[in-house]
Amino acid sequence: MPTDVWLDLRWVAVAARPLADLTDPAVVRSLLTALRLNQGGAVAAAETQRHRRKIPQERR
Repeated sequence: MPTDVWLDLRWVAVAARPLADLTDPAVVRSLLTALRLNQGGAVAAAETQRHRRKIPQERR
């Protein structure tokens, strides 16, 4: 595995929250609130918010 890919995956492993945290309603609420903002901290456009909140549908 290339070093840059390994370093990126290592960063994700350290920076990401455990999946089990999503069972806590406070964590989910904070995630949804964060999705409303752009990188500058202002409220993102409505279409951007909708796009970020979409859950990929499993194809059957």
